[in-house]
Amino acid sequence: MRFVHRSLALVVVSALAACSSSSPATSAPQGPDPTPPTAQASSDLSYYVMANGGVERLVLAEFAPYPDMFAKCTAEVVAGCTVSTCTGKTRGAITMGAAVEPGAVTAASTSLGGELPITMTAGYGRIVQAGVFADDELVRLKTAGSSELPAIDETVRVPADLQGFTVDGCQTPDATTTCPLPSAGATLRWTGAKRALVYVSLAPQLDTADQTFASCQYAGDPGLGRLPREVVARLASQHALTMRVALYDAPARVHAGAKHAVAVYGTRWIAQRPIGLSAQ
Repeated sequence: MRFVHRSLALVVVSALAACSSSSPATSAPQGPDPTPPTAQASSDLSYYVMANGGVERLVLAEFAPYPDMFAKCTAEVVAGCTVSTCTGKTRGAITMGAAVEPGAVTAASTSLGGELPITMTAGYGRIVQAGVFADDELVRLKTAGSSELPAIDETVRVPADLQGFTVDGCQTPDATTTCPLPSAGATLRWTGAKRALVYVSLAPQLDTADQTFASCQYAGDPGLGRLPREVVARLASQHALTMRVALYDAPARVHAGAKHAVAVYGTRWIAQRPIGLSAQ
């Protein structure tokens, strides 16, 4: 069984949050999948709920594998975080893998207005509603299953919102304000999100053939995390970075079939901000 390294992510999360009406072909992310790290190596499909800030309620069913974005990616644990070194980025149009049949797909919650069907087209389907999920709202995700995948019946929680995220005291009020990232590392602080996993990823802003990415995750409580100097050092050649912040309800639950596996989870998109490396 081979599970590809998916490229969704936070950053189907970042791409979809920026433009939730995009199709998978036009919203493909630039780097490794932000799905909770414990699911990355063991899943190639996903079914998840995302609170897109205070703008949209999203339920996304992705039952067609994303192609590998790079010829080769090597991931390693560095000071408790994951650093991925990728080479030979694919150019041209992105083509999804063959669709995998999940059976009938539905999602249900109070904010969604009861149980709703999700129409699948070429392995991709979604619900998009204006408005917000309540903090810690429960959403039931179901598939009937097929010869390719087992049935899924999971209840996921939409993480409570996070406020006041800072990088060494720098709070970016908008997507154009750059916070410095010292070579000695940085202290991350926030309030809220006490029952969530806080996921922070760093990706290069320049679209080059060879790129290095990093991601760290922290318990929401006590509102404190450290971006280690060892991780910053691995990103030194990238200069200008984008930091993405998202919350997850828990490590993804993985449902495996004979050839594919589905990661199921709840997430809340928080922010995407420019970061500049400094020599401090």
